[in-house]
Amino acid sequence: MAPALATLMARTSLLVPNPPTAPYTDPYLTANLVCRVVLALFANAVCCVPLRNLCRQGELAPVVLIGTVMAANCLTVVNALVWRNDNVYEWWDGRVWCDLHAYLYQPLMPLYWLSVVAITRNLAQQLGLSRASPLSRRERRRKTLVEALVVFPLPILQMGLLYPISSQRYRIVTLTGCMWTAHPSWPFFVFFLLPRPLVVLMSSYYAVLTWRRYSLIAQATRPALMSNSSATSRASRTQWRLFLVTACVLVPYMPLELYMTAAQFRTDMLSRGFDFHRIRQQVDDPFPWDAILLLPSSSLSFLELNHQYLAIATALPIFYFFGMTTDTTRTYRRVMWALGFGRVFPRLREGSAASGHTEQQPEAPWQEQIVCVAAPALWLWT
Repeated sequence: MAPALATLMARTSLLVPNPPTAPYTDPYLTANLVCRVVLALFANAVCCVPLRNLCRQGELAPVVLIGTVMAANCLTVVNALVWRNDNVYEWWDGRVWCDLHAYLYQPLMPLYWLSVVAITRNLAQQLGLSRASPLSRRERRRKTLVEALVVFPLPILQMGLLYPISSQRYRIVTLTGCMWTAHPSWPFFVFFLLPRPLVVLMSSYYAVLTWRRYSLIAQATRPALMSNSSATSRASRTQWRLFLVTACVLVPYMPLELYMTAAQFRTDMLSRGFDFHRIRQQVDDPFPWDAILLLPSSSLSFLELNHQYLAIATALPIFYFFGMTTDTTRTYRRVMWALGFGRVFPRLREGSAASGHTEQQPEAPWQEQIVCVAAPALWLWT
């Protein structure tokens, strides 16, 4: 059977550099499959309501972040279910899907980093305003345009470079599925590796700036807040949320992203100049460029095999910062009421009725929703 399989793979340009041995699955792979599929679907369900409300409010950067996370989770589910064990001899070769996959997945990574930059930048800028009035329509359009210029150019540029600098047509890995690999030349370093740590450090800078500006405002307005319990409570909630924004960026996000960048840099050390024809002829590589490499889970490091959990875990801060506003709470009440939970939780009846009445009123100003994009500085103490 092995010679026949080898002949078949040779005809279809399928290569298995590290052939696995039976058994082709184990409890770890099975648990990993179940966890990533269930958690990815749950994370997307959690993100649906915040995405809907942010779209209605016209908040580009948070919408891009949530959309990116949901798209990455969808790809995670599909790839994990298709290539769910190490039996490479029965794998689908992924033609067409994996050719397109790079153009679907690779842009999601810079969209993720850059949307975080845009969100933290908005927070810092809003806390630096000297007025409490909402942005005008013109200012809103300008803000959206600036966010678009921050978020979209780099992913578009990277999409244009995917084919020229790819070192292999594609690879297929257990659970991870389709995998794009880059040639370790200067375009990959300049346009893919270098932007990642720079963008992450920018996010950290804006997060620290946000907290510093809020601390100055809180210190200056503390005497006025002492006589107003409602304002004190609101300021306390705002302080806690801004603290968590800063902590999420500085503690898990920045170190993890910098570590992943360093690990990728060690793997793809810049060692060769860029020569398109040399890459296609695979002068420096033992495998033909158009070959499809099939890799079992043992061929990857822990980080390479499980990096999809970063997008899944991002659903937690998304839900906390964007999914606990007044609008989203109304939506949750309506959904639970429609599903019949009103019989178990009678208080949903009151909430549902109140939600129906509130929807007739003008929507609350976006500045009042600190989780979307921080309110003007004066709102924080009034």
